[in-house]
Amino acid sequence: MIDFVTLMSVSAAAGLFVVACYVYWGLDDRDQKRWSPAFLVPGFVLAVTGLYMVFAWPLGKGVYASPYGEMSVLFGALLLGAGIALANEWSLIPVAIFGLFAGGAAIVFGASFILLKLSLHPMVEGVSFILAGLGGVFALPTLYLRENRLFRLVGALILCVATALLALSTYGGIWMHLSTWPK
Repeated sequence: MIDFVTLMSVSAAAGLFVVACYVYWGLDDRDQKRWSPAFLVPGFVLAVTGLYMVFAWPLGKGVYASPYGEMSVLFGALLLGAGIALANEWSLIPVAIFGLFAGGAAIVFGASFILLKLSLHPMVEGVSFILAGLGGVFALPTLYLRENRLFRLVGALILCVATALLALSTYGGIWMHLSTWPK
């Protein structure tokens, strides 16, 4: 069995943290291009691994390929789109529109983790998906309210909590994978 959920989760946590930092500091940065690589790197990893998971279902017949694969593709595409837009000094508004729908999907997946108890730690997984989804849903308002520092601070903090929950789950998963490996 090929299981690279931890690779995807580390990349997603890094991507969420990049978005949080960008919301708080980057929106005011005169040099928008310098943020581009920070979006492109996790975006590439998420898009590639997510596409493989969506098409190959390497996790077996379980339901996990759907939330991890699909959300990795969507978040990876968002990060790639943002990175390309920043590199070319294009507007982030079209990317944020896509983020609204991707964020809605993340919220539904998060609620599913909690209500259907889809992992060893459904509350941690679910809340991290929901908070990350809120980041997508509020991307467009954040761009329009970029002068409102309090709104941006709250958004960045929500994304940081999502990052911390995802990192907690991810690093626990890495430990679990290695500790159960046949010796």
